[in-house]
Amino acid sequence: EIEYNSEVESEITKTINNSSQTQTAKESGRDEYFLEAGRAVIDKDKATIGMFQRMFKIGFNRAARIMDQLCEAEVVGPEEGTKPRKVLMDSATFEAKFGGED
Repeated sequence: EIEYNSEVESEITKTINNSSQTQTAKESGRDEYFLEAGRAVIDKDKATIGMFQRMFKIGFNRAARIMDQLCEAEVVGPEEGTKPRKVLMDSATFEAKFGGED
């Protein structure tokens, strides 16, 4: 008779669920932190790569990719040297456009 360890089973289920969420984010072509990052920049009314690095504990390259994705989606404006990027979209517009992608 086979006995299953419920802790191991729940860990496997959690891993499967996490990987399917990541897959959904990748299918849209956006980073899994895209929505959270968009909401954060709108809330703070500024956007910096360093902010994403600290907020999500990620490296520069990934944070820069998220910023590029937000720029492509017209959530933030273009780069202006070392200044924070301007936030171009309000919360209601962002949620209407991207909120259903959770």
